[in-house]
Amino acid sequence: MLRTLVGAALALAVATPAAGQLCAGAASFGDHAFQLFGGGSLNRDTKSLAEGFGHGGAGIFGQVELGSTKFDNFAGSPFAGSSFGGSSLNVRVAGGYQLSLGRGGQIHLCPTAGAGLVVGPVRLGGTSLRYSRTDVAASLTLGVVAGRGGQTQVIPTASLTLVAVDPRFSDSFGNVASAWKEFGVLGLGVGVLFGGSFSLLPRVSLPFGWSGAATTFGLTLSFHFGQREAGA
Repeated sequence: MLRTLVGAALALAVATPAAGQLCAGAASFGDHAFQLFGGGSLNRDTKSLAEGFGHGGAGIFGQVELGSTKFDNFAGSPFAGSSFGGSSLNVRVAGGYQLSLGRGGQIHLCPTAGAGLVVGPVRLGGTSLRYSRTDVAASLTLGVVAGRGGQTQVIPTASLTLVAVDPRFSDSFGNVASAWKEFGVLGLGVGVLFGGSFSLLPRVSLPFGWSGAATTFGLTLSFHFGQREAGA
């Protein structure tokens, strides 16, 4: 069960860290105030899809995300000895601040924090078992504009995320099993920014501090709009 819970937590908590800024390989809110994004992630236990909306400026930004996760093998709940599949509804909010470092403005650092809620799977294996989870995460994401060609920029990124999860199993008799768990995630990716508004970010998330956790692979697409006037 712990392995599956880590996979699910990774899918939500680090799905799109600071996805709306140059630090994460996307366009800056300093140029376009609004963002639509979507993507997916997978590991050996889960597959997730999510989409969201962001808004901000050159510094402060915020995002809200809605998605779902499919559990390929939801194993070993506290109330049953079998393995079940299932799916969940995921909601996440996050906010952060972008700092541009150096004289050339090539290096960007974003501290961020976010929280997520997962509801489901429910009626695991046809029983009354219900699963839910609360996640909180804090990240530092670093992006470096390493190459430019015409309207295209290449931005390698790295992030360090600390995650705390509270998985809960409950049944129709009022029994609840819950325990907070903390772990970390190292994220690596390469953002490709086209025309200053559209970006593509493949990434890999490497968990540490929780035995049996699976590496997660993901892809995020984002589009920024609402171009700011010069000097705004």
